[in-house]
Amino acid sequence: MFTSGSKPPCSRPRLQNFDAADLQRRFDDDLNKLTADFDFDKTEQAIVREACYSLDLSPHEFDL
Repeated sequence: MFTSGSKPPCSRPRLQNFDAADLQRRFDDDLNKLTADFDFDKTEQAIVREACYSLDLSPHEFDL
């Protein structure tokens, strides 16, 4: 349960099984890797596409 001032729980059931701070850290780390090398190769594109489908996001929003 969250209190005022804390973040509400994730609205996606799959992600509620994970610690929000850990997910945010992993996301930030991966984002930093992508932006650091500017090399969005086919493997990275496939990973982002899979993440989009898992999160019910359109890969087209990310030019995939």
